[in-house]
Amino acid sequence: MDIFGIGGAELIAVFVIMLIVAGPKRMIAWSYTLGKWLSQLQKIWRTTAEQIQKEFDAEGIDVRVPKDLPTRDSVRQEVTRLAHPFTKPLQDGMNEVQREIDEVKQIKREVNAPQPPASAANGTTAPKTSDGGEFGTWSGGSRGDG
Repeated sequence: MDIFGIGGAELIAVFVIMLIVAGPKRMIAWSYTLGKWLSQLQKIWRTTAEQIQKEFDAEGIDVRVPKDLPTRDSVRQEVTRLAHPFTKPLQDGMNEVQREIDEVKQIKREVNAPQPPASAANGTTAPKTSDGGEFGTWSGGSRGDG
């Protein structure tokens, strides 16, 4: 629930404060008055929205005026929808740059990956241990104790 950008928790807090400040009898009267004002506001909004929509349609403008009172989320969605033709080329460019960055990262990973020494793959020399000795090879090793 979102009324004028006020969520459920905030609405409960307003009612509790209103109950403390006004008391139960005046709170009922204030709530009734507030309800009448909100009803009037909604009627005025609908009438105005219909008139504005007729004007937009007559001029050929592709904008839909909401029949309900706008919320923060509905305004954000409408702005995003209207700005899409202008932001799409920017988004496409950003996506292309991101793809190129990913390709460069992949190439960098391939280049920096540890590769076995070419001589060890041929069996000519055995890799060294941390103490300077050799591991040997499958063919009997290069240690000379053969």
